[in-house]
Amino acid sequence: GSGYKEKVLAWFRKNHRAQAAAEPPAQDPREFFCQKLKAKYNLALEWEKITHMGSDGIDYDGSVNWSDKNLTRIPVRFRSVTGYFFCFSNHLTTLAGAPAEVGGDFICSHNHLTTLAGAPGHVGGYFICNNNHLTTLEHAPGRVGGGFRCSHNHLTTLAGAPGHVGGDFICSDNHLPPDTKKPVGVRGMFYFGIQ
Repeated sequence: GSGYKEKVLAWFRKNHRAQAAAEPPAQDPREFFCQKLKAKYNLALEWEKITHMGSDGIDYDGSVNWSDKNLTRIPVRFRSVTGYFFCFSNHLTTLAGAPAEVGGDFICSHNHLTTLAGAPGHVGGYFICNNNHLTTLEHAPGRVGGGFRCSHNHLTTLAGAPGHVGGDFICSDNHLPPDTKKPVGVRGMFYFGIQ
């Protein structure tokens, strides 16, 4: 009768709890993503700092240093990084995948960039794109909280420069005409000659 039913239910509850306790918890998809990134590209991110992960990219609450990693492209699509984002001293020909917004400095110097397409729209600190093959500043961030550095490129004009630069603007060792003027939105000093 009902005693048998109660015994079966008690047995089921006991074994179901034991089985549930024995199964390992499912791996967080952010952790799995970071493990794959490390295995495939030898790039590190702390999975706990990923605050959003979707088809539109990831948000990272921290800093990213992927400098000197032999990268030809940024293999992750970022939306935002609250700290700095370093991708200097690689073989990048594009900034596709770079964060749209960076809270700290963004440094992409010493690459093979011919365009700033894909660069962040807003950088809280410095934006440094020295030692590339840039001929234009088109696609530069609209707003840079710190200084802007674009020295050692092939610039002949500063058209496309950010609308706001909170610090100094240094564009020495380019092909700029001698009458080059300081961009309107630059709050700090302006250097454009050979240094």
